[in-house]
Amino acid sequence: MAKVILWVKRIVLILLVVFLVMLGIWFSADNTQGVRVILLGFDMPEMTLGVVIALALTFGVLLGFLASIFPIINLRARQLRLQRKLLAAEKELERLRKKPLVKS
Repeated sequence: MAKVILWVKRIVLILLVVFLVMLGIWFSADNTQGVRVILLGFDMPEMTLGVVIALALTFGVLLGFLASIFPIINLRARQLRLQRKLLAAEKELERLRKKPLVKS
């Protein structure tokens, strides 16, 4: 059952990627006007509007991915610390359970 779900997820992902690539090609083909972009004071070579928008989208996606990596790394480190604390508490609990009760 798990293998079937994995294959379905892969097929859906492949279809989504193919759809997005086709959508990008279609968008680029419909926006063929040439534009000049000035980026941080530098003149970039003239490109079609579709290419400029696709590059801006790609750059934004990459920036978003990079911005999300740091919180994820932070959460993973916290998870490891908490797992170590839990293991230590479980060992202490097991040690206390094995210790005989003493009357005062």
